[in-house]
This record gives sequence, structure tokens and C-alpha cells, in this order.
Amino acid sequence: MKAMAFTSPLADGIERFLQYKRSLGCRYRTEEGLLRCFDRFLGKHLKAADPVISLDVVRAYVSPDGRRSETTRGHRLSLIRELCRFLAIEDPRTEVPPRRFLGIHPRPFIQRVLSRQEGKDFLMACSRFPRARCSPLRGVVQGTALILLYLTGLRRGEALRLTIGDVDL
Repeated sequence: MKAMAFTSPLADGIERFLQYKRSLGCRYRTEEGLLRCFDRFLGKHLKAADPVISLDVVRAYVSPDGRRSETTRGHRLSLIRELCRFLAIEDPRTEVPPRRFLGIHPRPFIQRVLSRQEGKDFLMACSRFPRARCSPLRGVVQGTALILLYLTGLRRGEALRLTIGDVDL
């Protein structure tokens, strides 16, 4: 199923940005959804005669409205900054919002190391995953996947991309 085309006055630029990121090896599935949302916003807030992203447009899109968390706002701002940098190459009037625009500060990831008891409790909880009526093995598969992640240190994406060829018996 082909996704709907972008429709804002900057549709071509957004599409080229998406193609560029994918040519670099980025999947950009979630980001494509965010860009579609931004595209709909731009369709209502940009003039077709002079489509240029300004800081006012970014502010209107990213400002707190009580429905979005700081993390969501930070992700939106980061993606819009990338898009604006890309578009500014062709149209220097495009304003690139600063990193900490609107007081949004990226929060550093803080690792949490489980104690031995917490690790044991985690493994026990994984072994007791409930069976689902529609999929009797779902609990076993999810529990095994979590145990694999915990014991090997794999990231979620790495575990999802494992194949039978990765197994060395």
C-alpha cells in the first residue's frame, strides 16, 4: 500500500528530505509519520506563493499545548531542525531553529543497573508471562525475548533482526 503524498507547499522538499535520509540507510518510518503531521500543519500555515519555514511556524507547531510531553516536543524539534537544515541548502531564507529553542533541552539517557534481586525478579516475571487466547505461545516468546535482551545486552532492534543464521549451535 502506497502512502499518501505530501500536500503542503513544501511537499517536494519534504519528499526529497525523506528520500535523502533513506538513501543514507535510515528507515525513517516513525519520522515519516511525524513529517506527514508537520506537512498537514504547513498546509494550513504556509502561503503557497512563498513557502518558507520561519521560527514562528516552528514555534506554533512545537509549542506546549498540554497534550504533548517534553520528550515528544524534543523529538519534533529535532526532526524539524534536520528538515530545515536540508531545506536551507536550497532556500537560505529557511530558518533553522536553535537546539534549545523554546527551552526544550534533550535529556541524557541514564542507565539503570538492576540489583541481583531485581534481576532475579525480572527473570521470574518473564517466565510467568500469561498465555493469550489468540496466541498460546505469545507469553513464552515475549518472556524469552526479554530474557535474551537482559542477558545479552542486545538492543531491541538488534534482537528483532536476528535470523536463524545468527544461531551457532
